[in-house]
Amino acid sequence: MRKILFSVMTLVLVVGLVGGGAFAYFSDTETSEDNTFTAGTLDLKFDNDPDGSVFNWVDDPDLINVNDVMDECVNNLKPGDSDIIIIGIKNAGTVDGWADIHILNVVDYDNGGTEPEIAVPDTNTGDPGAGEGELSMYVDVVLSYGDKSVIGSTWDAWVEVASGTLAAIACTDYYWTAPIEAGVDDYWVIEFSIASDVGNIIQSDSVEFDVEFSLDQEEP
Repeated sequence: MRKILFSVMTLVLVVGLVGGGAFAYFSDTETSEDNTFTAGTLDLKFDNDPDGSVFNWVDDPDLINVNDVMDECVNNLKPGDSDIIIIGIKNAGTVDGWADIHILNVVDYDNGGTEPEIAVPDTNTGDPGAGEGELSMYVDVVLSYGDKSVIGSTWDAWVEVASGTLAAIACTDYYWTAPIEAGVDDYWVIEFSIASDVGNIIQSDSVEFDVEFSLDQEEP
């Protein structure tokens, strides 16, 4: 009986030594300190001096409009007129982004109507207020884009994203087919014209509209 008890105690002792003992195995620890996550930036800038030799990149509320750069032309339109507006934009951030242009808030004005206009069937006359007038339906617009290397080259070098009357292309987002890389500047181009056969229906009419430029991280 003593031998059996002694054997059991010996077994318990051995198990205790194996389970609870401290052994000095080799070890080594390294620590990577001060790790940081930092968000990038997506920052669209607009050239506020398109006719100048040096870019003047700005944000809202300093964006110019077509009247600032070509007032005489756009405020005295007539059948047969056409012109081109070149707008510099820049991805001033650190993340590539997709450029977008959106014409919105298109409002026609009749401005009373001249006698030749009043004589045209289906013209809006008599009310100079918002909602009257037909000019947005007769100004043809082509929206294109390209980089600065093709300035002055043929229109084939530009990528067209939309064409139609001002009224028809409004309220739609038009994107580039490739992103603008971070730090790169490029151009939107707005080509507008009025057909020579439009006639008197647009006399004295005017149209107001906004042009919204965006830069989005997500591919459209």
